[in-house]
Amino acid sequence: IDPFFNPGSFALIGASKSPGKGGNIILRNLLKAGYQGTIHPINPSAGEILGMKAYPKVTDVPGPVDLAMVVIPKSGVPGAIADCAAKGVKSVILSTGGYSDAGESGLAEQNELAAMSRKAGMRLMGPNSIGTINPVLGLATSIVGLEQIRTGGVSLIGQSGVFSSGWGRWIADHQPFGIAKIACIGNKADVNEIDLLEYLADDPQTTTIGMYLEGI
Repeated sequence: IDPFFNPGSFALIGASKSPGKGGNIILRNLLKAGYQGTIHPINPSAGEILGMKAYPKVTDVPGPVDLAMVVIPKSGVPGAIADCAAKGVKSVILSTGGYSDAGESGLAEQNELAAMSRKAGMRLMGPNSIGTINPVLGLATSIVGLEQIRTGGVSLIGQSGVFSSGWGRWIADHQPFGIAKIACIGNKADVNEIDLLEYLADDPQTTTIGMYLEGI
């Protein structure tokens, strides 16, 4: 679970030059938060995004990728997960929706992605996940623009992306307390609240854990 919060390198599959798109907002959040690792924008038609070199595929990135986030249309997701597996990515956040949230056929597709990830030894957070926040590292993968979040001892697990992003933005704006970690688990194809509770229980920075769950 640790690479979801402490990645040395981060790849964004679906990085965009368009300011209003999630693939651009995420990059700006990381830059604003002062992410301490290496950022690799992935876009097949852009050579550079926000001053950072972009790569056509995650397999083209030189060196290891600890955490990848997928923010592309559903049709391209299986190929992106396969590329992450080929690259040896440790952890993947899948933001794309339309899986178990869309019925039985979507659930079957979600199970296929989870099986593909397990076979490759990857952990998958999502689908329908806006990812994680770790203010100490400057990690903020939310698709909602965030101000810098004050560090502290509160960790939050949210199943709803709207809840995680909306409350994350409120915390960033009003700073009622400091944050250790935030995670949005989405549809829970793989990583779930049990994984995160076990991780956060051993996290020396976390003193309090809050959860918003739609199913256990």
